[in-house]
Amino acid sequence: GRTVLFISHNMPAVENIYENSIVLINGKLAKLATSKDAVEYYLSTENKSTSGEISWEKNEKAPGDNRIRLKTIRILSNGNICSDPICDEDIELQVEYWNLEANKRRLVSIHLLNNLDQMVFSTSNLSSSSLTYDKWCYRDYPIGLFRTKCIIPKNLLNPGIHSITLFINIIGSSDHLIFEKKIISFEVKESPIYRTEYFGKWHGVVRPRLAWSTTQLDK
Repeated sequence: GRTVLFISHNMPAVENIYENSIVLINGKLAKLATSKDAVEYYLSTENKSTSGEISWEKNEKAPGDNRIRLKTIRILSNGNICSDPICDEDIELQVEYWNLEANKRRLVSIHLLNNLDQMVFSTSNLSSSSLTYDKWCYRDYPIGLFRTKCIIPKNLLNPGIHSITLFINIIGSSDHLIFEKKIISFEVKESPIYRTEYFGKWHGVVRPRLAWSTTQLDK
């Protein structure tokens, strides 16, 4: 004889525990649907940009302070700005920023989240987490405009909406110069190559293509 109202920003819990959910925006009903659809709607309203690129024309309006300011952040696929890359193509993230303080180090890192706000991975331009050596990660920056980029390899991400939380630090994990949650989002699309042998849903946060083989051991 009781009603339990579960209120949470924990998206996996909402989707897994309850069949139906409602979304409230500014105290008003915005969506009544299955929990899966409600969660996707809720997360889509949080995304700051799905255009593939955000730019700030005026320095003083950009994220940052008198030490550093963002200029542009963009998603590219096949060299083109893209908000919906195909899962079997590399995805390139570019971050452009004005360094306004001389003789200081800058560390760029990201958290990649899926459509349930689950952490897919974190990475930075430190050598311990990069396939390539970024010399600027270990240098004192002069004043000027810089671009840091990373490649998310093809055949890694499952289709769906993903968002990027951006950090630019001095040298550590907590000395944030810039911390922008879900600054840009993109939707990974299915590739036709995956629909020639299997037509169901691929489960999991990531979907890498792994090396498989079979050997006959006896006759």
